[in-house]
Amino acid sequence: MFLITRLLRDGLTNFDPLPDLQRRLERIPTDLGKFFKVMLESVEPFYHKKMAGTLQLALTAKKPLSVMIYSFYDLEYKDNCYAIKEKVEP
Repeated sequence: MFLITRLLRDGLTNFDPLPDLQRRLERIPTDLGKFFKVMLESVEPFYHKKMAGTLQLALTAKKPLSVMIYSFYDLEYKDNCYAIKEKVEP
């Protein structure tokens, strides 16, 4: 439901008229797997590598991860040696 609301909010942000909002709703697949496929395919190719790593991290976790873990992943994505460069203190 959150993703559908977000799609409609995006339409409202773009000042889509009511018929366009209706078309947005009609284009949403009713099958959840197809819906997620549409969402993933809507991501710009520039972000695919980072998105794939983030999804792999989430899928291999045994329980939901904290935001801090994703923050560390983001730091590592920008510089895979960031942890080695950090100052170590007792």
